[in-house]
Amino acid sequence: MSNISSERASALRRGGLRFTGPLLCLVAFVIGAAVAPCAAETLPDARVKAYQSNPQLNADRARQRGTDENLPQALAGYRPQVIASLSAGLQAVRNLLPDNTIQVATLRPWTIGVTVSDGGTAASQTRQAKELASQSRMVLEQVRNQARTAVVSAWVSNEGTKVALAAAESEVRAADTALQGVRRKAATAHDHRCPQRAA
Repeated sequence: MSNISSERASALRRGGLRFTGPLLCLVAFVIGAAVAPCAAETLPDARVKAYQSNPQLNADRARQRGTDENLPQALAGYRPQVIASLSAGLQAVRNLLPDNTIQVATLRPWTIGVTVSDGGTAASQTRQAKELASQSRMVLEQVRNQARTAVVSAWVSNEGTKVALAAAESEVRAADTALQGVRRKAATAHDHRCPQRAA
């Protein structure tokens, strides 16, 4: 039986098992380094971080706020507008009356105007602002859905990598245990073959 174990040990050494333990450790370390920054996150935490730090989503939110401001401006068109103008100076007026008398006066000009009808401009601008706000909300929702899908995909990938890392670590431990056993058997077999060195 010691012949079989020594043959196995020498075959394993020739086959490269002595490098398997360190190689698996290196693989586990690289996988662990890639997973470590987001290892403690839950899916809701990852979604919150993505929603807060996604530049495209933040840009679309800002564009939505700007678009929403168009509606109050358009609705302001329904309010009555008073336009007043005043100019400094005097204006001479000379009227020739039917009885050939001349009437002369000096006026101080000023005018006040009130918009009675705008020809449907306010209604049109309000409809346009509502449509633009609706379109902007749809674009924002589409970007939000894309971000949600990307976060879920990344989180699932991260969880899969954690499982793969745990499996790799388990394999490293198993290979290390097997390597230690092979080394012990090889040392025991070597000691039985060469008793003068052991003494």
